Amino acid sequence: MIEAKLFTKPFCSDCQKAHIKLDEWKAKYNFQIVEYDLETADGLAEALYYDVFKVPTFMIDNKHIKFEDESTFTKIEEMISKSN
Repeated sequence: MIEAKLFTKPFCSDCQKAHIKLDEWKAKYNFQIVEYDLETADGLAEALYYDVFKVPTFMIDNKHIKFEDESTFTKIEEMISKSN
């Protein structure tokens, strides 16, 4: 099973887009995701541990994928589908 992490902040419009995509992917693929809110102490600690400084950032199987534009979602979905 794929292990994924999503680092976000409240009021981040790209983070909201990421949530929508995650809901779609959860319905299609078998994977587990943990979300970290960088506005919380735990979320910030995880982000510092993994050197995450930009939101949203996905980590899939310990690979960082920073959101650049809509094509980022295509790359992530390809990684998820290949791992299933």
